Amino acid sequence: MISSPRLLKLLPLCSSFIRPEFGTRSFLSGSFSAQQNLKLSENIKEMSSEKEGKSLETVELALNNWLKPQVLGEGWDNIGLLVGSGKFEKHEKIISGIMLCNDLRPAVLEEAISKNADMILAYHPPIFSGLKSISYKHWKERIIAKSLANDISIYSPHTTLDSTVGGINDRVLNSLKTGQNEESLVKAITPSSFLGSETRGVTFTASSETITKLYSGIPFQKFSDVILSIKVNGESAELSVHGKEGVNEIVQLAESLGLQELTLTTSNVLPCFGAGRIIELIEPLQLDDAVDMLKSHLGLSYVQLAYGGNPLVKTAAVCVGSGSSLLKPIAGKVDLLITGEMSHHDILECVSAQSSVVLCNHCSSERHYLPDLVNILRVITGISNIFVSEEDATPLRLVL
Repeated sequence: MISSPRLLKLLPLCSSFIRPEFGTRSFLSGSFSAQQNLKLSENIKEMSSEKEGKSLETVELALNNWLKPQVLGEGWDNIGLLVGSGKFEKHEKIISGIMLCNDLRPAVLEEAISKNADMILAYHPPIFSGLKSISYKHWKERIIAKSLANDISIYSPHTTLDSTVGGINDRVLNSLKTGQNEESLVKAITPSSFLGSETRGVTFTASSETITKLYSGIPFQKFSDVILSIKVNGESAELSVHGKEGVNEIVQLAESLGLQELTLTTSNVLPCFGAGRIIELIEPLQLDDAVDMLKSHLGLSYVQLAYGGNPLVKTAAVCVGSGSSLLKPIAGKVDLLITGEMSHHDILECVSAQSSVVLCNHCSSERHYLPDLVNILRVITGISNIFVSEEDATPLRLVL
């Protein structure tokens, strides 16, 4: 049963969003048939069973419901399930171990095989431009062939993780959000127009185990007008849903599951999702302090800095990876531009516009997110055996 004293206080202000009857069984009985409620219960029982593994079909659906590749992914990208199974249909293939990496190189694949991973989630897609054959001529062809031979599936989220709420770009900017700046305004450089301006939002909070049951029990794929975000805090987790009419029905479905200790709060604030991020700091930072905070937060021993002439940072923008296409057009409007790599001439353009540039190394600007991703995937898939590759690392070394 969903409970929240705060919800009761909010209801009069949100009567068009959640009706006063919310939380009563009689309210639900008119909306859902016995067959539909039975199906929801079956989903919960399957997720609560002792069987650790989930079908590839179930895992793919869990990822797609969260990341919405067709919405959050860039049109030029190649994302989603890239390699299925060399032996089974999707509903037959069982996933009981998932390894995460930034770049799927031969040594990383060997690690996955040695650790009995059934799936690799590789941030960068190992299949990007079209493959005309899998004939061992190229190292990426050999990776695909060996993955199929060892029945290891491959999923790539890439730009969806850049765009999603609480994704990689958000984590980078969190390095600057200390003290008063915790409440600093963050927006997307290129906001997604998917939801429009008038949205409704709810956040479900409970133990991670309960949120796993909630996530598996609701057929989010049927709601095309919602965006999901997941936040894990130790043993607890939050599942936020923002959208339009679908939000109402999701709240009703959540109530029908009868989960204990599940609380709900409402928000009509449009979440930040889309390409890149810009932050307007409440309290300006010294450039040197901002760089040190960035290094510490991302676990980096060094970054490269091109000084634009302003020692204070009032605004900062980030696009992980190779961010010139998003960052160069806003040079001169933002004090600090953060990315993984940028060409020499693009750096000169930004510095001449008095924007400082920090380069973190392409994959180092992205890889720091993988431990957070482990916790999120454990919640949305119900699989505990999820881990980060130990072989995955930047190919570059600093030689002094």
